[in-house]
Amino acid sequence: MTVKRSPRWTRRPADRPDEILDAAQSVFIQCGYGSASMGEIARRAGVSPGLLYRYFRGKEALFLALVRRLAERVTGELRRQLGAQGAGPAADWPTRLTALAARMYEHISHPRTMGLFQLALGEGHRLPELSRIFYREVVQRVEEIFTAQISQAMREGALRHIDPVVAHRAFAGMMLICAMERRIFRSRRRHLRAETLIPQLIGVYLSGLLVERQR
Repeated sequence: MTVKRSPRWTRRPADRPDEILDAAQSVFIQCGYGSASMGEIARRAGVSPGLLYRYFRGKEALFLALVRRLAERVTGELRRQLGAQGAGPAADWPTRLTALAARMYEHISHPRTMGLFQLALGEGHRLPELSRIFYREVVQRVEEIFTAQISQAMREGALRHIDPVVAHRAFAGMMLICAMERRIFRSRRRHLRAETLIPQLIGVYLSGLLVERQR
């Protein structure tokens, strides 16, 4: 006797949006945004095209949802890290920044993040809206968290007073180039491992920003 299986999408309806987004990301990265089709995304997600369109109106809606999901994961983790650390004295700033940097590097260097980053850059010349979405939903939201922390450290007297946005971008840029070398250029250099990289980057960064204390 043959047992008829229920369709995949009726067994786990709560997981359906994430499964569709996972499939969309796979198709976008493999085929490029322009060549990706809603039909192929539906096939990989195990849903009908009609059901796919009930959740997402088209490819731009899918890309926006992917980027927002990434932003929620990254900013949520950073905020939880800050909540776990709590408020501390200015002297603890290097420790706080090191913990935040480790969490940020973990997300930046993740294949999922790098995949969307490459997609936004690679398709940006033809479809600038993709780059704008990624910048607005991910880059700016992460920047807001870090500039707030840097501004606080400056008010506490732990860091020199400079433009906190510039300070954040210098910090993020160091980690981004290392993440690109690791994930995009496939480097296997040992110094790109977080446990080796982060303390060195923090040392370089803070050597230019820490307020010198009189002995």
